[in-house]
Amino acid sequence: MTRFSTILGCCLLLLSISVQAQQASHESRTLSYQGAIASSDGTSISGEREITVRFYSDADGHTLVWQDTYRAVVANGVFNLALGSGSQPLPASDVMSHPLWVGTQIGTAEEMRPLAPLSSSPFALSIADNSVTKEKMATDYVSSLSLNGQRISGRGADINLVTGDGINATVDPATNSLLLQAGATSLEGAKGGAVQGNTTISGSLTVTGTSFLGSSSAGVFVYSLGASQPVKSNASKMLVSGAIDLSNVSETDVSGILGVAHGGTGTTTAPVAGGVIYGASTSAYGSTAVGTSGQVLTSNGASAPTWQAGAFGLPSGAIVGFADNGTHAGFTDWGFSQTFGTNLWTTGLALPFGQNVMTSAVVGGKIYVIGGENGTFNNNQIYDPVANTWSTGAALPVGQWSMTSAVVGGKIYVIGGANGTFNNNQIYDPASDSWTTGVVLPIGEDDMTSATVSGKIYVIGGRFGTQNYNQIFTPSVNLYYYSKN
Repeated sequence: MTRFSTILGCCLLLLSISVQAQQASHESRTLSYQGAIASSDGTSISGEREITVRFYSDADGHTLVWQDTYRAVVANGVFNLALGSGSQPLPASDVMSHPLWVGTQIGTAEEMRPLAPLSSSPFALSIADNSVTKEKMATDYVSSLSLNGQRISGRGADINLVTGDGINATVDPATNSLLLQAGATSLEGAKGGAVQGNTTISGSLTVTGTSFLGSSSAGVFVYSLGASQPVKSNASKMLVSGAIDLSNVSETDVSGILGVAHGGTGTTTAPVAGGVIYGASTSAYGSTAVGTSGQVLTSNGASAPTWQAGAFGLPSGAIVGFADNGTHAGFTDWGFSQTFGTNLWTTGLALPFGQNVMTSAVVGGKIYVIGGENGTFNNNQIYDPVANTWSTGAALPVGQWSMTSAVVGGKIYVIGGANGTFNNNQIYDPASDSWTTGVVLPIGEDDMTSATVSGKIYVIGGRFGTQNYNQIFTPSVNLYYYSKN
């Protein structure tokens, strides 16, 4: 049996390792590994051998990072291996970038020591131009410089930063920083020399101290500007001193239109004395003409409001009743007189079942007409003014007429009335379209009136007795008390 030396240093071992070329598709990497072996007496070895190669991260071989075993043909002691072409690919690039040591084992013999450091072959140290990519670089780098999206640097090109007017650039060696700062705040400093021609200033220009602009040569006007005053110009577009006085109605230094969004009127038209300001558009105000005594300002919702002859009208959505005092003063028998104008009434959809001496109440924008005298006494007719339609609700349990009603908490309280009994307290809930009963009226009445104040119902007067009763019902406690003179 051939015996190999455990220390390869006493034998002849030549190692040559090179990195084979890789394509952009990142195919498997291999290392070309060549060596020469001989027996302990120096005789060259030939034939097929099993060779194991290992990579260690230390020279003493304590930390193994990779190994693989190959069947190689040895000719006159020389073998060639492509490391990474066997069952185990080479370690990742971050591992291969650190120092490694190579150990070799022939067959079942001991691994040869000392370990050999892994190094590149000479031709791998010669790198062709344009062959190093950013993926191969382990340190931070700047590939190019761009200004506002335009590339301004090339490979290895020098960059010279030049500042413009009003900007100073300095380098801080301690922090390796480039500092860009605003330059002089004066017009001369910002412009880099004497101020000539047109100068546009964004924002506000405030003059501090007393200074002169321009020269006093013939044809040139020179004005001194007071300390810390805003700059303004006169009608000749020349700079003058003194603050702008917006309270002075004769001020001519300010012109143009101040928009509504900034507290202005959006127009240069002066208002009419005695007129009314209105919104002419979403961006400007207008002024109406002057009205005369008794006229009413009327708008059609589109154009400017106009003054019209006065007329007495009913508020939208309200129903007003007028009592005849017997003398007919100012009234006709069945309507308004001409004193209050004409065409003030319109007609809605007629009551489906005509009644008289009924009661009514409003809940949720609908009018509930309940009871009344006309053959039946328990109708519950509901009018929707918006849709101009009638519907019916649950009938009044005990039919009545000449009663009163009031609304508390969204419920209608129908109290008293004529029809055998006069002290009923019937409660209608429009939400559930249902009736319940409350504490009866202590003194039954009909032809009385009622009003609601702070959640209490005041039932006053009536046709019976002294006709001056004041009976107060509190729905929250279902309790009455009353008084009379």
